[in-house]
Amino acid sequence: LHPHARLHSIVAAAGEVGTATAEAARCVSYDNLTPFCAPTARAPTKGSLLDGFAHIEQFCVPARDATGKQSDEAAAIGAHIDAVAAASAEPIAWVVRQVAGTKTGFTTSLPDAASACGALPADALVVIDACQLRVSCELVHSYLRQGQVVLITGSKFVHGASFSAAILIPPELAQRLEAVRDAPPLPVGLGAHFSAHEMPDRLSRWAEQLHRSPNLGLLLRWHTALPMLERLCALPDGERTRLEDAWAASVAQLVERQPRLSVLSREAGIVSFTCARPSADEGMYGLDELAKVHRWLQEDFAHVQGARPCAHRSLVCFIGQAVAITRGVAVLRIASSADLLVRLHDGAYELAMEEALVDKIGWLIESYDAVLDAALR
Repeated sequence: LHPHARLHSIVAAAGEVGTATAEAARCVSYDNLTPFCAPTARAPTKGSLLDGFAHIEQFCVPARDATGKQSDEAAAIGAHIDAVAAASAEPIAWVVRQVAGTKTGFTTSLPDAASACGALPADALVVIDACQLRVSCELVHSYLRQGQVVLITGSKFVHGASFSAAILIPPELAQRLEAVRDAPPLPVGLGAHFSAHEMPDRLSRWAEQLHRSPNLGLLLRWHTALPMLERLCALPDGERTRLEDAWAASVAQLVERQPRLSVLSREAGIVSFTCARPSADEGMYGLDELAKVHRWLQEDFAHVQGARPCAHRSLVCFIGQAVAITRGVAVLRIASSADLLVRLHDGAYELAMEEALVDKIGWLIESYDAVLDAALR
């Protein structure tokens, strides 16, 4: 659409999005392995620009400021666009990536015509990172109706295999792309990641430029995700929201009952909480310590000496990885899932499962030094 423009990529909520988001958003390979070995392109290596792409300027807006408060993404994006436009005489094509559900659940925002800084350029391509898939079907359709590309995955929340991913392209955008008769050829490096089979019918010109090797791994991964996704989408949006909000409120209450745990936020079915050190003047545990707690939740600590009794110290639990809020403070997260919402709807869920989980987390925090000593032996 803009073959002679310089491409600028904006990534919102950096630090609370998927691994290697920034690399992918500037077409840099995030690994030495790719789905395909494209015969016409150089084999990509980690950190290298995909063959055929020009350098892409990138601006990342951090998820939070130094105090842990959510960044004002709209203001930061607007100010950056204004500054670049004022300093550059060459045409610019903007790709602005927003996030519908960060690791702690919040959704980022875009500048509008009423903002102090300039509005988003009318021809900017907005990409919605909905990879958590903690959004309603109607919201996904709303993004597409607005001409925004949507990224989704079937892993984690939907319980599918890792790397079950898809890109949803608005029909109008696909038609515009297909209608460009003098468009330059696709960068050959795309062949390491896509085949003709992944292209929608509306992008036949793109499909013609790609190889026809089937990505069987991707198909198999989506087959692990689709059954649960179909059950989730059968729930009315209002019912899903009601169930998720009620569950998260109950979990937040369980967390607050633990003397060393404090809820930081409760958004999109994710309860994020800080964990206090033994003394009040020592503050909160940071990312390195809570990464250990996250790992310990998957272990049996019945043998630990010098810690208070806990009925659930042997319980094996899986929760979201720790997330840094500031340089020295991090949170643990307990999150809903598609399976949980379906079971709530069917009346097949009991809060006792979360009670046991929170009890073990509280015990691990209170017994941190004793558990660390046992883990190091």
